[in-house]
Formats: sequence, structure tokens, C-alpha cells
Amino acid sequence: MPSEHAELPQFFDTVEKLFTIYQVPADVQAKLLIPILSSQAKTIIGRMTSDDVMSYDKVKHFMLTEFRLTPKEYKVRFDTVSKNVNETYVLFTSRLGNLLSYYLRSQGVCEYGPRADIHCSIAGPMVGRHAWCVRTGPIGGRVE
Repeated sequence: MPSEHAELPQFFDTVEKLFTIYQVPADVQAKLLIPILSSQAKTIIGRMTSDDVMSYDKVKHFMLTEFRLTPKEYKVRFDTVSKNVNETYVLFTSRLGNLLSYYLRSQGVCEYGPRADIHCSIAGPMVGRHAWCVRTGPIGGRVE
């Protein structure tokens, strides 16, 4: 489980891909998830009913709600993201793209055509205090 709460959507995406790859039945998914959660996350799900804890979807939704990963939070994180010193531009672009995807999903935009590439440009100092992103493909346009 990630140490930063903003990375939870990526964590859940990865877990769900693994569940699909290994054809994990829905009735055991939550049971497999709980042991790998942080102690803080386990404390949070301790407030759920025993029936709800048995549902992966309910655990996921509850955790995202409790960690307050709202559209506004994703937008703020996207707007204030900066490249880490030890981070390559490829990794930074990937992280920026993930933040944009999480924001769009949290706003109910579940599909935007075939996968679009994300091209980013860093303006200003190399630490990347300001970034803009252009999605190519069917939706095009500049995200600000």
C-alpha cells in the first residue's frame, strides 16, 4: 500500500489488474486486500460493518472517501505537482498523467476515446514549478 494517500487510485488499479490476471473470485478479493493495507487503513476499515468489509468495492470506496480524495484534491495536486530531483522526466510525465486520469475519473469522465498520449512541458526552473499538459488524440486540447 502506498505511503501517500494520493497514490491510492493507482494502488487500486494495480490490485484490480492483478485480480483480473489471476482470476481472483470477487468473494475473496477483500480478504486478500486487507492484509496488505497500512495500519492507518486497517483502523479506518475497522469502522465498517462486517458485511461491508467482505466487499472489495465497498472497502475501496470507503477508503477513498475517508482519505478525502475528492476531485478538488486531485485538481490541487495536479496544479501544484513538481518534478522530484531524483525523478526522470518519463516518471514525472507518468505521475502527471496519473493525476490527470484520477481527476477526470473523479469527475465522472470514465472514457475519453482510444488511449491518448500525454505530452508535458516544464516551464521555468528544472524543478518544474509549472507544468502544462496536452493530450493528443480524440479529445485534444490543453489542460490548465
